[in-house]
Amino acid sequence: LLEGMVKEAKEAAEWRMAHLPTATRSDLHAEADAVEAFKKRWHHAILEAKARTHGIVAGCEFSAARPCEYILKSVFVLHRGKGIVGKAVNTVKVLPDTIRAVSCGDDGLCWVWRIKTAFPKQVFPEHHGPVRDVVPLNDATYILSAGFAYEYDESSHHGHHGLKDIKKKTFGEAFIWDWRWGYRRASLTCPKGGFLSVDEMQAWRMVLLGCQDNFTRVWNWNNGKVLRLP
Repeated sequence: LLEGMVKEAKEAAEWRMAHLPTATRSDLHAEADAVEAFKKRWHHAILEAKARTHGIVAGCEFSAARPCEYILKSVFVLHRGKGIVGKAVNTVKVLPDTIRAVSCGDDGLCWVWRIKTAFPKQVFPEHHGPVRDVVPLNDATYILSAGFAYEYDESSHHGHHGLKDIKKKTFGEAFIWDWRWGYRRASLTCPKGGFLSVDEMQAWRMVLLGCQDNFTRVWNWNNGKVLRLP
């Protein structure tokens, strides 16, 4: 069986050699010329790419670069408070003017401060609990901040144990406020949990807020209308 297979393979090879056209010298030269032309075009493309990107071609070579020398310019510490353990800073965003930032934390305050010097410009103090998220709006005037708030139920107060025995009700509150003057423009609450995240929509005066009650709110803070999305 093996000898028969070898014999058939030899016969098939002899038939191909006899019937298929053989490569001539001119064919070999044409193939070599095509390979050489491709090498020249590729080399030309690489040189053009290097010229456009200052000698670096992404994906083709590695070039060691010196890292930027980052220097600590400022530290903003007003969120820390006076206690032994400092308050957490939960969110920081850069304002559209790129020279100021807004930060909010567990102290319930949102500060606007200059990035270069850490000098405070404005503070918004109307939150009644930790602020979880903040976003400067595209109009470069207003800021949306949101988080948790607590209500104390004084009916559960017993004896002389103070506030430790007073039960807390947690809800969410969000504010639109003017960062230049620090006044409130609009507000929204979530009765069954705190706000965890916020963002601005491309539509005019429309923002999104995610609450612990498993609903996302679409809020038109210009007319006060709210759409809840499960």
